[in-house]
Amino acid sequence: MTRAKLTERLDDDAIEELQSQGAGPLTVEELERHRERSMELPAAKPVHLSDFPSTPSPEEQLRVLTKATDLAMQYTASLPNFICTQNIQRYVDERKPKSGRPATP
Repeated sequence: MTRAKLTERLDDDAIEELQSQGAGPLTVEELERHRERSMELPAAKPVHLSDFPSTPSPEEQLRVLTKATDLAMQYTASLPNFICTQNIQRYVDERKPKSGRPATP
């Protein structure tokens, strides 16, 4: 098992937030152990959504879209090229003349 090394104090609020996002009982138990070990570390700096720009810059948007396009094109190029042939057979019921007849090729 890999041991994590914390650089900031892990507090109850962070554990509760992770638990509300789906952390299971074993994870919460391990987080509580980390909380105890990290008591002497400096407090974590709060992160606010206002610290981040609301929308990416036009340059960043273009970079992301270009990367997504490249990945999509690479994926499409990696797909196998299947050629399909469709055979259609039609049958005429001679007992029912009103049912129509197929066109002869």
